[in-house]
Amino acid sequence: MAHVPLRIKGASVRRLAGRIDDLLDDETGCPWDKAQTPAKLARMLIGEAKELLEAIRRPEDAAEEAGDCLMLLFMILSKMQDRRGTDPNLAFDSICRKIVRRHTWIYGGDSAPTPAAAMRLWKRNKRGERKMNIRRAAKGSERPAASKRG
Repeated sequence: MAHVPLRIKGASVRRLAGRIDDLLDDETGCPWDKAQTPAKLARMLIGEAKELLEAIRRPEDAAEEAGDCLMLLFMILSKMQDRRGTDPNLAFDSICRKIVRRHTWIYGGDSAPTPAAAMRLWKRNKRGERKMNIRRAAKGSERPAASKRG
């Protein structure tokens, strides 16, 4: 089956973000939605993801279940923004960078003619990220020697 490019309209994403803002509004929002934490929403997302998995076999239900997952993801992003000052755009930017880093046969010079070859490269690239993160963390923990002035 040939891939059809994803046709998501920016207006659809903005409309969903607006609906989430309506639900979480301090004055007029839904008390139940406002009371949820990112952790509670993430647990709900697991349940919705299971429903999506079942619905994939029933195409007439799949879009609705995917929408439920999107709603919870956007709600989690909103709650993280409110509670921790996390910019929700970082989630989009981060996953786009990760896709490029891990798919070097598409965005780099590697070759992956088969699914197995692609998986080997993906795992190699992921291991490389872990090593880089460990090195970065180690560098961050190095502190300059205490000054002998006194």
